[in-house]
Amino acid sequence: MRNMKKLSCIKSLFIALLVLMSMASAGQKYAFEYKLSKGDTFKRQMSTDMWITQSSGSETLEIISITVMDLQYNVTDVSADLYTIEAKFENIKTEMDFGFDKMIFDSNTEEEIATIENMSPIFKAMTGIPFEMTINKQGVVQSIKGFENMRKIINNSIGSGIEEELRVQMIRQIEEQFSEEALTNMFNQTAAYMPQTQVGVGDTWETEVSIQNALDMSTITKNSLKEVKNNTAYIECFGEISVSSVVQHVEGMDAKISMEGSNSGNVSIDLATGMPVDFSMAQEIIGETEIMNMKIPQKIVIKTTIRAIK
Repeated sequence: MRNMKKLSCIKSLFIALLVLMSMASAGQKYAFEYKLSKGDTFKRQMSTDMWITQSSGSETLEIISITVMDLQYNVTDVSADLYTIEAKFENIKTEMDFGFDKMIFDSNTEEEIATIENMSPIFKAMTGIPFEMTINKQGVVQSIKGFENMRKIINNSIGSGIEEELRVQMIRQIEEQFSEEALTNMFNQTAAYMPQTQVGVGDTWETEVSIQNALDMSTITKNSLKEVKNNTAYIECFGEISVSSVVQHVEGMDAKISMEGSNSGNVSIDLATGMPVDFSMAQEIIGETEIMNMKIPQKIVIKTTIRAIK
């Protein structure tokens, strides 16, 4: 009987301890800031899968694009509010499927000279070339430098026999994908969903992101800290996407584009370093393009993932 009472007492104390720990965890607040040191190195793999569907009459065109990039980062300087990081691409690969044709550009190629049909040598030339980025403690990019050398290398990797007009077109296409502005938007993806103040499990906050390119896109996302486990914070995100109606000129004709959509995803943060270790975001945008009084329905699905690699 005494042992039974002792066991019951221990069980009650154990349950009480669990309750107290749960209450303490629920009330704890977490600050989401980078905590890096000079000399820190880390790697990330970024993947962007895109499906574009256009319908015109009885015909439907689907374009699929998959881009995977491996990057290495080295923290070269730390100040009170900023981190200076040397970054470089280790691998770049893009696959495109137009339905009637497929193209693959891969930095892991033996070829040295790029052509309009094969831009793999451009990707190869870009790997291993360092550029400098400065971020604040929230992970927001303040500046990106060093792309002047990258542009020279891209230009030198294009065959001399290519017409100047095609050369300019190829360089413009690469720069649109890897410009300072494009890379800033890419690196800022995870920072866009971070809270600006300390939050606890169950807390929610709202973030807004605006991207100005061919389409002026704005995303308002509601985020929630769902769980903290093993010093990793798990954030859930749901939002709406609005795209300002714009008129683009296509082969001498005006094309009016109207679109809207939604996004949802998850972010995992290592609280020891403040860095995202896993990021997954899906966007679905639906709209139409009106040209010469003809409306062409469009649907764009984009899935972006960022994960830590060794």
